[in-house]
Amino acid sequence: MNALLWAVLVFSQDDATIAEWVRQLGDDAVDVREQAAANLARAGRAAEKRLREALRSPNEEVRGRAAQLLAGFETAERLKEFDAGPSRVTVRRERAPLREVLEEIRKQTRTRLEFAEAPVEDKVSLDVKDEPLFRALDALCRSHGKLAFAVENRRGDNVIVTVSVGTPSKRPHFFHDQYLFVLEYVHTTTTYDLEGGAASRMRVGFRWSWEKGTRPLGAAFRLREIVDGAGTSYPLDVPNALGLAFELMRTGPSVSATIDLPLAPPEGVDRLSLVKGDLELTFPEGVMAVTFDGPEKKAGTEIRNGGGSVRLVTIGREEGKVRARILVEPAELASRLEMKAVDKGGKEVAGRRAPGVTGVENEPFGIEFTMPAEAELAALRFSAPTGSREKKVPVEFRDLRIR
Repeated sequence: MNALLWAVLVFSQDDATIAEWVRQLGDDAVDVREQAAANLARAGRAAEKRLREALRSPNEEVRGRAAQLLAGFETAERLKEFDAGPSRVTVRRERAPLREVLEEIRKQTRTRLEFAEAPVEDKVSLDVKDEPLFRALDALCRSHGKLAFAVENRRGDNVIVTVSVGTPSKRPHFFHDQYLFVLEYVHTTTTYDLEGGAASRMRVGFRWSWEKGTRPLGAAFRLREIVDGAGTSYPLDVPNALGLAFELMRTGPSVSATIDLPLAPPEGVDRLSLVKGDLELTFPEGVMAVTFDGPEKKAGTEIRNGGGSVRLVTIGREEGKVRARILVEPAELASRLEMKAVDKGGKEVAGRRAPGVTGVENEPFGIEFTMPAEAELAALRFSAPTGSREKKVPVEFRDLRIR
């Protein structure tokens, strides 16, 4: 009873503190208002109830700041759709069927895990605690000895990890949170001309992957340093050494880069002591989210949110399709736009640009949704990432053999 009373008192005190912070949003002193807003932002969804009550406050300052904070909570949650962080896996099993271990891992990750080709009746031991998915799978494959896993990053946020019979990868690899970075090869070639001259080149190949819930707008690997086994550091400012533009847009599935260097270690040096760089990722810093409820009565309406706007110019239905024309501003958001139609039952249907309608910048363009004629259209929803923030994942490999 004492423990329960204490819990109630703590909760009441927290709620009272939140209520006081909300009251301070209308304080005469600017620094008090700013500190209260910062405290409420840190409180997050715990402050939502009091902030929604504040939307009815007679104080305009309180109403405005409460609305901003609530919008900030929604934006933060939408941004997690692009950078959700790693799944954390905890498994402690001794001589258990592989199927059971993989099922346990599957329950703890948002990423699609396939193992139809794995020897699921084999016994395996695994002891990992709060490890990212890829690190846990690597430990599982090495514990078994005859398993391998492969990661396939498809269009958008579709990621598939397949566990099958194979040899655990001996390629140098690097784990960081939800990322897997692999150095696929380092090899050199030498060509000779008819006069005895020689020119050596070195090629370095990389591949990276990430879990479902990671959707960068762009990704590039930037090589920073190479040192060979003799201690020689290679200059990376030579012409065409980097290519500099290994870009991956969110709509593209390729996640690899090959870097050619117009020089290579001399004969007799068969190792690189250091390869160092950064995986540079671009994520949105905000999200425009617009919903037209009862859209068939909203033609001509414009809604602004999150630094952008959508105007529903026209809308109609024919032959099992909902067709509309919209104007998106700023125009660059149109290429990132996600479109959904929602029926009265809550079922969502993804939209697409109407065939043959490419649209002109700053002009409306056609979109369509395939829906049964009998389905009642409840809403149209549009969202697009806005702005950008940079994230670097440092990558370092040591003692690499050259082939």
